[in-house]
Order: sequence, then structure tokens, then C-alpha cells
Amino acid sequence: MEQFPPEFVLHHVPLFAVLGLGTGEAGAAPGTQPQPPPPASGLPGSAAAAGDSLAARRAALDGATQAAKRSLLALLLARNNASVWDTRAPRTLFRTIAIDKTHSFPRRQSAAKTAGSATPSPLSPLNPASPMFPDGIISPLWVGRHRDVLPAVVVGFYELWESVDPSSRRDPLGAQQVSSLERDRDLLLVNEINEKRKQVQDCGIKFAAVLIVRQYRIDDPLVDERISFVRRGAMLDRHTQFSLSLLADGGIQPDLAAFVEMLQKNLYELAAQYYRDHEKRIKKKKNRVGASGRAPLPGGSASIAPAGSAAGMAVSAPAGVSALAMPPSAASHGGLMGASVGSSFSGGGRQLSAQGWGVRYDFKLGVFAECRQDLDTALKYYDSAYNGMIGLLQQSQTSGGLFAPGSGGGLGAAPTAPPEIPPGSARWTEARVFVDALSIKMFKLLLYTNHPVSALIQLHKHFVHSREFPEFKCTTPSFDGALPAPTTVAGLGHLVNAPGGGSFEYWAWAANHFRAFGELVEIASSRMQLTLPYPPPGSAANQAQSLLNAVSNTGLNLIAGESAASLFSPFSSVNPVFTVQHAGFYYLVAARCAEERWYKFNKAASSSISRKSLSLYDARMPTRSNSLDALAATQMQQESALELERGVDHALVVIELLTKAYEQFKKSRGSRMTLFLASDIARVYEEGGRFDMALKFFDRIGKTYRREHWFAILASVNRWTIKCAQQLGLHSVVLEALVELLSPKVSPSIQDRQHVLSEIQAILGSGTACPSLPRPAARLHAQIDMDQISGFIQCGVQFKSPQAHVLETVHYQVHLSAAAGFGAQAKSSPVSLPISHVLVKFSNSQFDLCVLPLSSDGTDFSSSAQSDAAAWNDRKVELVLCADSSREPVAQENSQAFWVKRANVAHLPAGKTCVFQGSLCASENQELWIASVHVVLETPLAKLELVFKIPERPLSHAKRRWLHAPDASAVPRWTDLPGRGELSIIRIEQRKPKISARFSFVTPAYLGEYLPVTLELLSSETEPMRVFFTSRLTIGAEPGGPVDQHAQFVLNKSDLEPPVCETRPQRSPSPQHHAAKMEIDVGTIAPQQRLTTEFYVRVPARPGPRMITGILSGLFISSPIEIAVDPETGAWDLSDTRLLSKPNDDAAIVVFESPFDVTAEVQQIGSQALADESPSGMLGGVGSLALDLRRSYEWFMNVCVRMLGRWAIEVEGASLVIPELNNSSSVSLRSVELQRPPDKVDEAARWTRGHVRSYVFRIETGVDVLAGGSKVETGLLAIKWRRLEPSAGEWVCTATDMPRIELPAEILRVYADIPGSITVGVPFDVRYLIQNTTLHLAELVSYVESSDHFVFAGYKQVNFRVLPLSTHTITFRLVPLSSGRCSLPQLKTLKHTDAAMISAAKESSDKSTGSGAAAAAAEAAAAAAREKVFSVLANKLHLQGSKHGELHVFVRPALGPDDPQLQLQLETQKQTSSAVCKAFDDVKANEPSSTSTSPTSSAIPTQSPQASLQPPPSALTVPSASRTAVPSSSTATPIAQPRQSGAPDPIVVNAPPSARTPGSGTAAAPGSIGTMAPGWSLSGSDRARAALSALVGVVLAAAMG
Repeated sequence: MEQFPPEFVLHHVPLFAVLGLGTGEAGAAPGTQPQPPPPASGLPGSAAAAGDSLAARRAALDGATQAAKRSLLALLLARNNASVWDTRAPRTLFRTIAIDKTHSFPRRQSAAKTAGSATPSPLSPLNPASPMFPDGIISPLWVGRHRDVLPAVVVGFYELWESVDPSSRRDPLGAQQVSSLERDRDLLLVNEINEKRKQVQDCGIKFAAVLIVRQYRIDDPLVDERISFVRRGAMLDRHTQFSLSLLADGGIQPDLAAFVEMLQKNLYELAAQYYRDHEKRIKKKKNRVGASGRAPLPGGSASIAPAGSAAGMAVSAPAGVSALAMPPSAASHGGLMGASVGSSFSGGGRQLSAQGWGVRYDFKLGVFAECRQDLDTALKYYDSAYNGMIGLLQQSQTSGGLFAPGSGGGLGAAPTAPPEIPPGSARWTEARVFVDALSIKMFKLLLYTNHPVSALIQLHKHFVHSREFPEFKCTTPSFDGALPAPTTVAGLGHLVNAPGGGSFEYWAWAANHFRAFGELVEIASSRMQLTLPYPPPGSAANQAQSLLNAVSNTGLNLIAGESAASLFSPFSSVNPVFTVQHAGFYYLVAARCAEERWYKFNKAASSSISRKSLSLYDARMPTRSNSLDALAATQMQQESALELERGVDHALVVIELLTKAYEQFKKSRGSRMTLFLASDIARVYEEGGRFDMALKFFDRIGKTYRREHWFAILASVNRWTIKCAQQLGLHSVVLEALVELLSPKVSPSIQDRQHVLSEIQAILGSGTACPSLPRPAARLHAQIDMDQISGFIQCGVQFKSPQAHVLETVHYQVHLSAAAGFGAQAKSSPVSLPISHVLVKFSNSQFDLCVLPLSSDGTDFSSSAQSDAAAWNDRKVELVLCADSSREPVAQENSQAFWVKRANVAHLPAGKTCVFQGSLCASENQELWIASVHVVLETPLAKLELVFKIPERPLSHAKRRWLHAPDASAVPRWTDLPGRGELSIIRIEQRKPKISARFSFVTPAYLGEYLPVTLELLSSETEPMRVFFTSRLTIGAEPGGPVDQHAQFVLNKSDLEPPVCETRPQRSPSPQHHAAKMEIDVGTIAPQQRLTTEFYVRVPARPGPRMITGILSGLFISSPIEIAVDPETGAWDLSDTRLLSKPNDDAAIVVFESPFDVTAEVQQIGSQALADESPSGMLGGVGSLALDLRRSYEWFMNVCVRMLGRWAIEVEGASLVIPELNNSSSVSLRSVELQRPPDKVDEAARWTRGHVRSYVFRIETGVDVLAGGSKVETGLLAIKWRRLEPSAGEWVCTATDMPRIELPAEILRVYADIPGSITVGVPFDVRYLIQNTTLHLAELVSYVESSDHFVFAGYKQVNFRVLPLSTHTITFRLVPLSSGRCSLPQLKTLKHTDAAMISAAKESSDKSTGSGAAAAAAEAAAAAAREKVFSVLANKLHLQGSKHGELHVFVRPALGPDDPQLQLQLETQKQTSSAVCKAFDDVKANEPSSTSTSPTSSAIPTQSPQASLQPPPSALTVPSASRTAVPSSSTATPIAQPRQSGAPDPIVVNAPPSARTPGSGTAAAPGSIGTMAPGWSLSGSDRARAALSALVGVVLAAAMG
């Protein structure tokens, strides 16, 4: 479409001019999406600060307004980007231009006449200054003026003035001032709009205005009143006045795109009215011309211009018009409208006729109707203008001109009337371009209005009317005008009906039109959903009559000179001419026209008219004269056209059109047509000299034609391929195409195949396939894959069987068949295919075969060789046995070693089948296949290999055949083999030995025993064999189970492990001892002989079924195979593939059961502390404080063994095997079996199912506390036994793991050192030793609870720390109150954190007395915490207490009065009473007394006494102050209350609970004063009661003693 002026072919839309938005330079670039305006920070509702100044607010408003204007302009201009084929809705299809406010438009002609100016339009034929003067019809400049200059509607954008001070409206006085200012500004705006409106309306243009409100909404009452005032003052109505508010509503900017669409929809009626006014004006002029029958004349002195007045005035050709669309006359005069308007072309000042004015007015009416989108009306006017223009051209063609028949004005010729538009003139060129563009416009609009058939009819009608133009006639000297010149391009139909077959200008013109129509159809089918072909199949019967009417009404009976009714026949309901196909068809016709143009150009260039006489056609025309002037003008025109045509790349034009057609046919899935077009593209590439591209296309399409067996087309493709490859020097490609042409399918003619064979022989003899190029220096070597082409030689391969055994002879056959008649028949001509040699290559190159001819070089063409070949030809099938081949190097294959066979294969005649039968023998397992077969044609200068790649072939379903000959003289016969297809692969495996194996054993077997298994072999071979058996043991009863890695195979009885139960059994490797695998050399077995061997299987654990599988391997005694032996393990190497092997089919399944069920229980006995005899001596004496880090434990292990097996066994005994690993310095272990009483000894050694036996062991463990281990292994229980049934077995030892001893976690230990002799009333000291044998610092709390049998002196509660691996000593003095077995006061020691938890639980229990659930929870927490108290161990075993520190001692009764001990006891009691009285006196005086220091220790003591008068409960209550961290100092701090500086330590005087007073808070008896701490005071009665209680307690103690 670029060849025509865009003003004529573009779709016309209303022009829309905007002012007040800028000039468009700042608008968005075409194709970009306009961005919304940024938010106006100064607008109400925006985020602007309230304290902004008025200037800043005004600047913000101005910036937001300018941004909105730019966005509006960008949106309006973006709609100009609609393409030429756009199909948008008509009411939104506008073209917009931006103008400024000072722009002025030209006044319309009616207004100019009213003003007294009668000057015609600058583009009118009546204006001497116009390029159309005096006889021009229409100029593209006129269309461009209404398309780009004169708008239908002018829209002005005006801003409504607004105050930027928001507070002005709140003040009544300010509001009055603002209203006054607004009214003044509105008056100025009204004046401005009125001035512009009047100016625009004087030019006949519609006007509209848009008021922009920046700060308020349009529905605001004040704003609405102002807008109404402006509209009334500017004399606008609601259809021409619009409002736009830029206020951001809720932060959302206004939708400018929606406003633009609304604006254009509302302005559409204004624009339509504008164009209707123009149409009315044009119709009046047209009616005046039609009524008078005369053309309008210019008035005044400008009526007729001098002949030379317009000389030199030229108008440039419209953009996009190619010189190909112009006749050479137009090109020689400078373009479409660049010709000088002189007397020789304009007819001596001839004015435009009335018919020309009618064409002009009809075209204008069509343009205005199209601008208002009334396409039906536009088509009507365009059709009228088109018919009028065709009439003018035809009339001018018959009247005369440079190219018109009868022109020239020779001597004696009758004068003819000057033509309306002289052919060959500039006006003729303008008219030609105009009518072509008008035709394109018409069928484009017909496609828009969904009339595709009418569009096609218009295209054909235009061809019928235009092919008789004089410049389209072929004027070469060979054309005599009688018959059309022949064409080399097929498929052009009635287009060749132009005179002389048409010139190259005609075919260029036809190509452009068909291309334009194809582009329109392509776009219509993609954007308008046009279904093609149209009308669709099946609907032609309903449309036949309407089509006939359309044809008769439009005059299409001129097509091909036939009537329209003849286009329909009884056998077809619709003619293809009236069916709109997809765009690919029209691109193809355009390509054919371009190709014909190329041909016509070459023909015209080879016989130029400038060097030859006039054509016979011109000589026979009596009305034309061969004047020199006419001849010179014609010669100039032709030479100019040829010169322009030489600059065109015709091949590129044709290829472009064919490529477009290819894409369209590919899109419509026309596979056959795409191949045809691809071949055309390749052919055009070849004709254009692009041989490489042509070769690519030929190769691509050749594969498809070859696969689908289109051999006739394939032959043509091969010929083109040979031609291109020869130009590029590709010898292999040339030979491949020639070899394929030898096939009878591709070249059915025998003579053609003989010629091809001669060409191949010539290439092999000369060493080059490209005669036009120099011969290459290297030897020509080409390989052709015969399976990828349609070859003349067929190759087949067959193995006789799909499988074979090692060292067995394998037979195969290779068939080579020459097609019948690929060369000359043998009897008529000695010519046949010379073969140098044949190669058969395998996957294993050691079996490759080479068949050489009997002659030394394979190129013997002597008469004797030919006679031998003729004799060989008598048999159609020849069998060549290659069993006697020998391995030797072949010189033709670079001395590579082959199995060589010489046979009469120098020539392969037509119809001959040669079968090569070879044999091979493989010595190892492998998969062997025939890789390729090579038929080599070789000369000293060239080598051609015809390769058959066997594995890459597709599957064949033909029956397998084998050529068999009983002897050499017999005629070979074909026999059928089982199966179908080619068997080119064979599996070679070692054959299985004919030996059967069977196992014998006893089942079920016991775990741990050596089960004897007997292997019995029976040979069915014909000769002796040496046999090996490889056995494996798998888990489960199904094949394929996992291998039991713990199983043992033992071959010899001497290799059995001795049943040693004193130590842990360890396996010792031996040559015949492997885990779950064993290789047995069974020995030599003769034919039909039975041979047995025995081996042992042991499964130590995991009862269940086991499968004994094996592999039999062997070799014949006569075989030279030697089996290697591993020197380290002594195992046989049975991996040699030459050995005969097979898996044992008779697998043995053995069920292994456990013979015993062993249960063991471990119980601790004895003390956890060391005895007095301990070497450490920690408790041996009173003064020993050494830390012992070893612990000893004693345990009883009771083991119960139950017999479970089916078979009876004999048990010799059981022993506990101590592991050697634990006998280290950190752990010591010793066990002693406790013997049963003699009367309980079970003398029976035979055990049957259900028999139970118990074993008891005493185990002593010594553990270092620093060892860190918490579990001690006790070892294994080893039972020595053997099977008794069904036969006695070997002694074995079964070891069972015993449970491990779990040692208690190492904690702090509290030891009590108690004197051995205790007497009532005699004080004694109890020393508690706290040992921290851990590696962590221990923060502890110890407190003493009261006892009914003792009173004690010392701290009741002590807080202290014990360093790691250290001790701490606490000493108490006790006085016994009763004799007998008495419990000492309980010392409870626990961690500081546990004591705090107990105290918290106690407080919670006291507070929740009313809540049973809370109290129960607190009691449970306290009980759990009491479990954390460390146990107390005494130095005597009989004194050991409980975990809670309860120790019991035996107190002797008191002696008589004269006993010295009694006197000492009484003295002690007196001292005690004195001390008590003194303590009371000290309390009364509230004076500090001497402090008593705690015993020295290696720990850090932090002592704190209990609060006074608070008896210690069973669970110690620790106040909150005791939970704080204790500083590392030697100063003691009380826990219950803070002690004053210098206060003495508390003194504890305790009495039995039964003697505490009731007021002490717990059950008490008289004489109990509890605990007193310094800083506390007692009343007089309390002191007296306390003293009395103390004295009574002393007296009662003495009395009880």
C-alpha cells in the first residue's frame, strides 16, 4: 500500500482541533500510554499543610493544572495512532491536532464571496496558481487539507478563575470581594470565548468549549451558577459546553480517559453536521454543472491562462508512491504532479470538462461521507467517481496521445480531437494513480462493511478496465499484435489478456494490487473475524441468484470476455472467482505477477526499442505515423522505464511475496501448498543467484516429498539441487542427488537413468562434480546415506537366530539388490555399476568383513571381465559364501584389518541380488549388531561410498527370509525364518551347562548350629567337566531377597570354629570361609555321573526362612581355559565369560529357629557404701575425712533358659562371659555362679521342648565415680550344646547378650559417724560427712528434725557450699532420753533450689486452706520435693537408715548411783542447766554473748538459724530471704530474720515433742522451749516457762536413764 498517496488510501475520520492545551510538542510520544496527573498538593482534600502561603498554593494549583492539560493532550493525540486499517467504533474515531489560541483558519469560499473576493480555492482547477490548473481533477493536497488542516470542530479549553485563599469565602466581606472578582474574570472569559467562537464560525467550523474547574466540584452551587453565566454569555448550549473538575475526590484523581471518550462521543454529531454542510455545498455545485452541461469557468481576466503560465510549476509526488506504479512517461516528467502544464500535454489550455468536474465533486462527496463514517454513502459516491474516471481514461485512450493508437499526427492524417487526459502526460499519470487508489479505497470499505465478495468483484472489475491502458501494452519488436505473447509463469488466469501479454509495468501494477488486496483480507480476517473462504462451503446454493444479479449489475461479464451466467454450471454452485480466499492466495498471485514482471523486464532489456525498428503492430496501424518526434519520445520513455526497473531486486520482491503466501498457507494448515511455495521460493533464490539459500529450501522440502513418495516432484527438486550444489562446489550433494536419480521411482525413464549413471561415472573419472569450478587438490571422497534417499540399491541384513552361545558359529547374510533397469539391460549394453569392494561393519570391529572383486583393483573393464559379468548376470540371485575368509589388511581402507573374501562383485547389474553369507565365532558374552554396509565405488581420483546405516532404519514388517543352497552347484532357494523384519542384532551368551543340582538337609535348623548340607550333581553332558558351585544365602523364602551378611558357609569340618564359651567368640578367616558366599570346587564329573559334596551353613541370629541359591560354573576338560586363584584368599576367579554357567533352578529353603528363650533379671543387693574394711579408710576411724571416689555394688542375676526347638539337644553347661572391654581402671566386674544345692541339681543333659533351667550369678561391680558411665555391660551367657536328633551334631556355643546394669546417677552422699556405745543420759557426738563426688559446685541446706528419744545441741539449719570433689562436716551433740532401739534426729540435706520450692509449696498450702484443690496441688509439689532429700549412710550396716535420714541406734540403760559414768552424766546435766539459765539471763539483758563457730570444713559455710519460737515442721519452711544468693564469706547470715551486727549464734536446746508446751504452735510438752535466736525477747512468764521446761526436761531425762 506504500505505492499510493496516503491521502487517497487512508481511512478518513473527523478532524478535531484543541486549543488551550499547548501545541503538542510536550505531549506524549506516539504509542505511549499517558500518565495521570500528579496529585495537586494545593487542592482541598490533598495533603498540603494548612500554613502554606498563597503564592505556594497558587504555584501548586498551576502545576497540577498544567499536568492535567498535558495528560489530556496526550490522551487526545494517542488516538491518532490508529492504523490505516483500524476498525474502532465510529463515534470515538477522531484525529486530533493541537493549536494555540492565536491560530487562524482560512475563510470559507461563501464568506469570501460575500466579502467581495472571487478568487477560487488554491487547489481548484479554476485558479491559475493551482497545480490542478487548468484540467486537473483532484489533488492529494485537497484531501490532506481536510485531513490535517481544516478541523470539523474546534474545542477550546479555558480555566475558570478561582481564588486561592480558602478563608475568603468564610468572611462575608471577603466573600463579597471574591464574588466581584469572579464576575469580572468571568466577563473577560466570556469575551475571549465569543471572539474565538466568532472567528471559528466565520470559517464554517463548529466550536465547543471546556471549562476547567480546579478547586471545587462542578455540582457546587456557586460553581454551577458561574458556569451557567459563562455559557449564556458565550452563546453556547449544553451540547457545546463541557466542564472538567480537577478536584481530587478522596485522593482519587479524575478519570481523564473517560472524559476524553465522553467529549468525543458528544462532539461526533457536531463533526457530522460540519461535513453534511460541505456535502450540501458540493451537491449544489454538482447540480449546476449537470444542469448546464458545461464546466464552470473562472471569471475576469483569470478565465484562461496562457499556455506557458504554468510552465515550470511543479508539485512533488505524494509520499509513498513508487516509480513502479507510474508509467515511464510520468517518471520522465518528475512524478505524479510534477509535469509542466504546457500546450503539448494540457491540450493547449483545455479546461476541465463537465465529466471531470462530476468526478471531482463525487470524490469530494465520498470523502466527506467517509469522514462522518457513513461508509455506504461514501461507497456510492466513490463508485460514481470511479466509473466517471474510467470513462475519461477510456475516452482519452481512444482520442490519442503518445501511446494511444492512431496518435502521432503524421503527414496527411486527419486531425483528431484532443483527448481529455492525454496518455503519457502528467495528467494521465495523476489520473492513473487516482483511479488505482480509488479502487483500493472501494474494496477496503467493502471489506469494512462486511461485503468481501463485492470487494473481490471490484478488484476484478478494475483489472478489466485497466488492462487496455497503452503503457501496459507489450511493445517489444517481436510482438506483432495478433496474439498475446507467451508467458513462462503459470497460474495468472485472465491477467494475461493484456495486449502482448502485458509489459513489465503492467505486471508490476498487477502485483501491487493483488498484494494490497491480500493485506486487506489478512487484516480483515484477523481484526474483523472474517471467516474464510467466503461464502462458506454449503451456502453457495442460497447465494447463487444474488451473485448472478451482482455480476450482471456491475458489468463483470467483461471478465475473460464471457458472460457472468457462464461462471455457473450444473456441476458447481459457485465459481472460485467469486469466492474470497485467505490472503495467501492473493499473495501468491502477486508473486506470480512479480515473476512475470521479471520475465518481461528481461525480455524488454534484451531487445531494447531504441536500437530496433517499430513493431509490426505500429506499422500496420493506418492511423499512426512513424514520425521522428513520436519515435524519439517513445524511445526516451522506454529507456527511462528500463533504467528505473534495473534498480529493482526482482528476486527479493518475488521471495517476499512468496514468503507472505507461505505464512498464510501455513496458518491455514495447507501443508501441500506450503511445500509447493517453499519449492517456488527455492527456485526464485536459484534464479536470483542465492544458491545457498535455494539449497536449504530444496533440502527441506525434498525430505517431505521423499517421505510421502512424491517422486515426480522429488526428481525436479534433485535437478535444482544439483544445479545449486554445482555452483557452490558441493561435490557430495551433487553425487547424492545423482544417486537418487538412479532410482526407477524417481526417474522412470531408462534413458534418464542411463544418462545419470554416465554422469556419476564421469565424476568418478574426473574427480570433480562441478565442471565450472577447478578440480579440488584433494581426492574426492563422498559418503551417501542410502537410507535417507530413494536409492537404486536396496540392502538387507539377517542373523539366522536372535541368540547364540559363546564359541558357537553364528551365520548372517547381507542382501544387495540393484533395481531393475537402473542402468542398461545386461543384454543390450555392457554398462553396469562398477563396485570396488563391499564392507560389512559390526559393532565389534574384529568381525568386519570386506568383499573384494576378483580383479586386483576392482576397475577392470576389459572384455573378459565384461563377459564374466554377463555370465554372472544370468542368475538373478547369487549366494557368496564367506566362511573361508581370511583376516588381512585392506589397502583401500588404509590397511585396516578385515576378514577378506574375494568374489565376482566387480559389477552389479540391474535386477541382480547378491547375498553375502558370513560367519563369526565370539569368545565372550556380548550384544553384537551389524552397524553399516558400505558399497564402495572407487577410482584413483574419487571415492564414493553408498552407506546403509542398519541400526537407524525404521522397523520393517516383512517376513524374514534366508537364502539356502545345499551345495555349491545347487540353485539357492529362499526359505522363511520365524519372525518379521530385519534381525540385525544378536545376543551372544555362554550356554548353560547340562548339570542338575539338588540339596539335602534337615529343616528346621537351629540358630547358631552348623547345618550340614549335601549337594548332589547329575551331569547330562557328553564329555567330562570340571564343576564349580558358588552358593549364597538370602533372607526370605522368595527369590531376590537380601543377602544374609551374618551367615557363614564352611566347606570342611576342620574349619568349624571350636565351641569355646569362656571368651567372646571371634571369627577367624580361612580360604573357604566367607560371609554368605562360598565357592566350591566340586571336581570333575563324568557324563551321566552323580557327584556329591557336603558343606555347612551357620546362621547366628534372626530366625526365619533362608534360601540357598547357587550358580553352577564349569568347563570341559578339553577346554584350554585356565582358572586363576587369588593368592591371598585362595578363592577361584570364576568371572571368565568363557565358562559355562547357569543359576541353580532348585533353590533350597531352610527355616532357622531359635533353640532357646533366655530371660534374665538383675537385682541389687548389699550396701551402696564401702565396708569398714574399705582400703580408703574413710569410715574406719573417727578422724578420717578422706574422699573416696570409688563405689562398689553387688547384684544377683537370675537367668532362665527355656528349650523351644523341635529337635532334642544336649547341653553341657552355661557360663557368664565377662566382657574384657569393661575390665579397666574405671570399672571392675566379677561374677560367681551360685551352685544349686545337691538335691536340686538336674543331672539330665538331654533337653527337649519345654525344658527349663535357671542359672544364678552373683555380680560385684566397682565403678569410679569420675568414669561418667551410667550402664555396665554384664557380658554374654554362653551355652554349650549340640543337636541330638535326628542325628548328633557338632558342639557349638550360643552366646546371648545379658541385660546391662544401670548405675544410679552420682549424687551427693551424706555419711553419719555414730559411736558404737550409747547410754541413756550420756551425751555423745554424731558427725555427718557430706561428700560432693560430682564435678559441680553444690549449694546445700541441711536441717535437723526433733526426735522423741534424743535432745541435741547445734545448728538446726545450715546453708553451705561444697566444692567439687570435696567434703563438709556437720557435728551434733546428742543426749539419749530412752533406751532400746531409738531413732536419731533426722538430718535432711537437699539442694538450695529444692528447699526454696518446698518453702513456696508450704506458703501456698497455708494460704489455700479453704481450697482443697490448691492445697492438694501444694502438698503434691512438697511431696515431690521431699524426694530430692539426700539419703544418709551410716558406718555400720545394721544402722543404715531410709532415704529421709532415719537412723536407728541401740541405747543402753543408765547405771547405778555410784557408777562413775552416772556421776559424769549428772555433772554434764548440771552444766547444761547452768548454760540454759545463763542463756536466759543473756536474753533478758539483751547483750551479745560469745559466738560459736561452725566446724571447719573444706567447703564455704553459710549458716543461718531458724526463727525463735517457730518449731521446725516435718518439712522445713525456708523464708524468701533464704532464696537469695549467699556471698562467699566466712560470716554466717541468718535465714529467717536479718541478724544484728555482733549478735551471737543461736543455741538449740531440743526436747522430745511429747514434752512441748501447747503454746509453741505444735504438740509440745512442758520443758520444751524450741529455738531462740539473738535479737528476740521473751516475756517474764515465757522466760519462767522456758526455764521450767528446760529443768523439767533435764530431770526427766535423768529419771528415764
